[in-house]
Amino acid sequence: RSSEKLKEFSGRILGWNILELTTSEIKAYLKDNQPVLLAVLAAADLVKFAKYQPTPEEFRKYCSQALEFLKAHEPVWELNNDQ
Repeated sequence: RSSEKLKEFSGRILGWNILELTTSEIKAYLKDNQPVLLAVLAAADLVKFAKYQPTPEEFRKYCSQALEFLKAHEPVWELNNDQ
């Protein structure tokens, strides 16, 4: 599931395991410091637990938000030019 992969990646960024936490628990810990992540996880909860079927526009929006979060936290690799 993509939401699990997002949680796994987010946990690595944040430095703690959030895979087993609910979105509410994550929100309480983050205190709204990651609104994009929280919005995507809340939408994923609707699909998973309430069997909500997002419109194509909503789906694109959620995918875009997830990518926005991932790009904002993309690792920066520095090359060591010392030889």
